[in-house]
Amino acid sequence: MAKDQILTPEEVVKRTSEYLPEEDVSLVQKAYEFAKEAHKEQFRKSGEPYIIHPIQVAGSLQTLKWTLPRYLLDFYTM
Repeated sequence: MAKDQILTPEEVVKRTSEYLPEEDVSLVQKAYEFAKEAHKEQFRKSGEPYIIHPIQVAGSLQTLKWTLPRYLLDFYTM
């Protein structure tokens, strides 16, 4: 993933669907919704919403076919 490319949650879910079963893709979508709600009041130093960070990390990890653990981190740390 290029540094200047900003992925949307929809792009991450779409890419995930290329290598995970539908059940897991659904879990990725639910995890995103949970993380979005959990971080709705948080912002990065740049002023961007914090949720951009886990979305971009998930996109980067897709090259390793490893999306679920990054998103699900919010489930285990809340």
